Amino acid sequence: MHVAADESIVNRSAWAQLGKYCAVGTSGYLVNLVVFGLLHWLGLHYGLAAVCSFVVAVGNNYLWNRVWTFRARNEPHGAQLARFLAVSVGALCLGLLVLAVLVQAGVDALPAQALSILAVAPLSFLANRGWTFGIPTTLRLPVELVEREPYLLPLVAVYIFILARLAPFELVQDSWLTFLSGREIAESGLPSTERLTVFAQGEQWIDQQWLAHLAFYGLAAGIGLKAALFAHVALLTGAFALALTAARRLGASGMSVFWVGLASIFLAPWMWQLRTQSFAYLLMVGTLWLLVRDARAPSRAVLLTLPLLVVWANLHGSVVLGAGLVMLRGLTMGRSRRALPLLALPPLCVLASPYALSLVGYYERMLVSPEFARILGEWQPPTFTQAVPFFVLAAVAVWLLARAGDGITLFEKLALLATIVGGLLAIRNITWFGLAWIVIVPGALEAARRKPLAVRAPGRPIRLLAWVSAAAVPITALVMLATPTKSFESRWSEPALAAVVTVTRDDPGVRVFASERYADWLLWRRPELAGRVAFDVRFELYDERELDALFRFHNRVGADWQAVTAGYEVIVLDRVADADLEGPLLASPGTRRLFADDLISVLYRPSA
Repeated sequence: MHVAADESIVNRSAWAQLGKYCAVGTSGYLVNLVVFGLLHWLGLHYGLAAVCSFVVAVGNNYLWNRVWTFRARNEPHGAQLARFLAVSVGALCLGLLVLAVLVQAGVDALPAQALSILAVAPLSFLANRGWTFGIPTTLRLPVELVEREPYLLPLVAVYIFILARLAPFELVQDSWLTFLSGREIAESGLPSTERLTVFAQGEQWIDQQWLAHLAFYGLAAGIGLKAALFAHVALLTGAFALALTAARRLGASGMSVFWVGLASIFLAPWMWQLRTQSFAYLLMVGTLWLLVRDARAPSRAVLLTLPLLVVWANLHGSVVLGAGLVMLRGLTMGRSRRALPLLALPPLCVLASPYALSLVGYYERMLVSPEFARILGEWQPPTFTQAVPFFVLAAVAVWLLARAGDGITLFEKLALLATIVGGLLAIRNITWFGLAWIVIVPGALEAARRKPLAVRAPGRPIRLLAWVSAAAVPITALVMLATPTKSFESRWSEPALAAVVTVTRDDPGVRVFASERYADWLLWRRPELAGRVAFDVRFELYDERELDALFRFHNRVGADWQAVTAGYEVIVLDRVADADLEGPLLASPGTRRLFADDLISVLYRPSA
């Protein structure tokens, strides 16, 4: 009773001190901004202005924290002030780094300074409370995380840095389809009939991914494109971090998880594209974690996979894989009564959608149709040169499974082998092997070792790197949020869009034949083009004749390969994928180029 009461008092005191620290920090924040703004207005370089405003704010914060927040007036000023200055200088260096990055990214100096202060404030609070003023901290979670996972935090920091840095390349044709489809749902409800493209006009459209479309559209339209990209990066980073966490919670050492996770980072870089699949990664990892844990120690918690499948069924078609894994777990249970719901309910979960039984034909087309592989490279089986990391890691995984023996469960072996087979069938499926690799292989690696892995306490450099990585994650996020939106759209040409608008604006009869990379981008940016664009990336809407015509066009097969463009005055080409098409098209009588850069070309040929 006394211990609980004492802990309650300490916790209340800690929160009271946190409130006071925030108040003092706010006063220092305002002092810093006022002094910085004044000096910058007077013409002082933003770096020097930041140093001067920092010194003034430090004096303000030190005095108020000493006499009011922590009431630590018994210790002489000398040692206490030295520690406070050390923490403050560290915060200054980190803040200057953030400030410089933001200013170079195009953010105005004053808001950049405000963001840099917010980035370093949490770290300085923990350091000042626990070290400068000697108050035993109860806010141990961040500290414990850094101390417990010094190998994994740098991995997560590197991953989020890569995603943030490559954000402009993560906007692809499927991204624009996601926003476009979400807008259709928001404005007209769930679609049932196609109205956007000429090829499939009036055909049945089943938007199986409707919930993900609506979520991403809400972010893009309500807040901005940057918000959708930020959410995408957060989803991918969350899935990666959750997979690492799952491997650790399943018993693997931090070092094993580090090496396995490091090997997977560049396994399937196409998974970094913003698309509805971004939501599925978290669900895949969560489902697999529950299944592996149940295989090792049976529990009713495995039934949580069923509601996960229901959510997944409205976000992305990869729910079929999730359902298959759940049923695989049921098969490995033998005659256990717990196997029945895992065998019987997943197919029903896959159909738990507003489209219900209509999804049966949709999945049959998506999973069985051989035509997609002719048009889409990601539906084709990978060659060794296309996917060297996959073939290497798959071979390593098979060797570890054989060597681990009974060290891992039958379900884990079958699940990992299933994702390998999926990767061999289509490039796009390598993504799922990558997530299964992180969750399962660390345990197999340790089971395969003849001697137990020696666990060593991480040295000071590793712990320092972990702390730097912990600070780098929020800083990377802030830098991404502060980056101008136009930087993310740099690969999508405004002059090319203007050229298309010039010839389509005044004549609603003008139609556009655009490569799949640009069709949905045009429809998203110019809603009036609905029903005037030949096709887009929803290849499941088109029949075999139309898919064959597209295949012959892109590959210049047959003397009439251009026939599919008949009746379209504007042709928009992807100059990377269709580089050899532009010359022959320009050779047609009356055809001229309206715009071209390294990525896109806009051609125009008046109708006869």
